[in-house]
Amino acid sequence: MSMRMKFILIGVLPVLALWIMGIFTLSNIRDIDSFTSELIDSYVKAIELADKIKASVLNIRYDVAAYLQSETESNRNLIKDHITTLEETMRNLSDLDIDTNKKKLDELTQYVDELKNWVAEVEKSGITSNLEEKIGEIVNRILKTADEIQDITKEDIVKSEDKLIKQIDLSYTLQLYAPIIILLASACITLLFSRAIFSQLSALMNAAWKMKEDDLTFEFKTEYKGKDEISRLLESFRIATHHLKENIGIVKGNASRISEEMDVITSSMKDVAGRLDDITNAVANISSKMEGISASIQEVTAGAEEISAATKSVADNAQEAAEFSSKSAELAREGGHIIKEVIDNIKDI
Repeated sequence: MSMRMKFILIGVLPVLALWIMGIFTLSNIRDIDSFTSELIDSYVKAIELADKIKASVLNIRYDVAAYLQSETESNRNLIKDHITTLEETMRNLSDLDIDTNKKKLDELTQYVDELKNWVAEVEKSGITSNLEEKIGEIVNRILKTADEIQDITKEDIVKSEDKLIKQIDLSYTLQLYAPIIILLASACITLLFSRAIFSQLSALMNAAWKMKEDDLTFEFKTEYKGKDEISRLLESFRIATHHLKENIGIVKGNASRISEEMDVITSSMKDVAGRLDDITNAVANISSKMEGISASIQEVTAGAEEISAATKSVADNAQEAAEFSSKSAELAREGGHIIKEVIDNIKDI
């Protein structure tokens, strides 16, 4: 990953995280508020339906009392109508699907079934003895159960309100501290990233400073295989300094060879100079011998022989000097080639 992309991510990710957190918090608060409002509305409706249940059973008690006084068909029909209304109200309460009320609804259903059975028995047999007492007991149990439903529902309302307040407080806490945590995390990541960059650059700065001081003894401890710009720069610099050290080693080796060859050339030149001194002495000897020629023919003859011998010696010395000159020329050519190689290597560097 390139350095530019890393810096973009460091700058964008915290902002993106804050934006996502804000959207999530607002959505969560909206969902909580909507859900809690619907739940509280259901609880309020459950309380109202419980009031209707109590009203219906009270009407049933009143209708039973009226029926016992007159025993008319209309009063009996009123009892049935209020029982029907009571059952419909219970169905509406059951449709609210409030878990805490299910057990009480089962009890109400049982009580209503008992109420219906008593009414059916009276209608079938026409016996009304103990009817008011039995109906009164059932009505009281239904009223008590309806009151319990209302109490449970009110407790649920209070619990829901408390839960809503806690969730809202939690959302506000997240809104307050989450940005701080995200910013601190971003700052820590930025600091670690910067330290990593400067730790890499310190090796490069140290190597450059030693090169400035003509010190090539430094070594990079490892290869840099990263794909970012800093790693590529360090790896290129490491390879360049490695090649530079190799070329300098080659130059030093060639310089040593040149020095050795120059020593050989110097020694050869000294030998040539010695041979030339011998030639000069031989020529001087010939001159002295030529001066004695005029003394006598014998001396000339003897001198001629000596001259012949000296001339031969001169020829031999001249031949040796020619050989040394040829060897010196060859050594000079080799030295020239070596100097040319050194110059080419210096150009390559």
